[in-house]
Amino acid sequence: MKILYYNTSYESFQQISMLLSTLNIPVIWIQQNQGSLTINDFIKQTSSKADPCSLPDISVMIFHEMSDEQINEVTALLKQHEITIPYKCVVTKHNQEWRFIDLFQELMKEHEYFNNYNQLKQCIAQVSELHETDYSEESWKQYEAAFMIGYFMLQKQSSVDELKNAVQAINDAKTKLSKKV
Repeated sequence: MKILYYNTSYESFQQISMLLSTLNIPVIWIQQNQGSLTINDFIKQTSSKADPCSLPDISVMIFHEMSDEQINEVTALLKQHEITIPYKCVVTKHNQEWRFIDLFQELMKEHEYFNNYNQLKQCIAQVSELHETDYSEESWKQYEAAFMIGYFMLQKQSSVDELKNAVQAINDAKTKLSKKV
């Protein structure tokens, strides 16, 4: 059981290490110039030479061989100390041979996907706030068409672009709703 932690700040790493030591969880620091190393390199602490690689200044926490209960305990402790780590994942058979930079890029894509998915869910939920009888027939039909497309995007495995477009279409149609006179 261990945590791999990426952050450009050594002080941040020290803070996380001290905090998680209260749970007896070792923390391995992934440094900004180590993006080309694999997740297994960090887990096994092999001293592979990293190729220079630039990574953004965003925190990532990777859980290795930890139960859901242990992960929940860590996230609760972080929350209690008002520490935000936007990207988290677990080591899997699938990703352990990935270079850290590739895992990081995948996390960013997933984060973007779920943000767009949640925005679309919010747009769909907001339809209950509107009443068809308040708007012109034509403007309501356009809104309803955009809403239905968005609804179907939630039902299928949609791409990030499809989700973004559905959110945009619903928001555009909503702004174009014209009240009945």
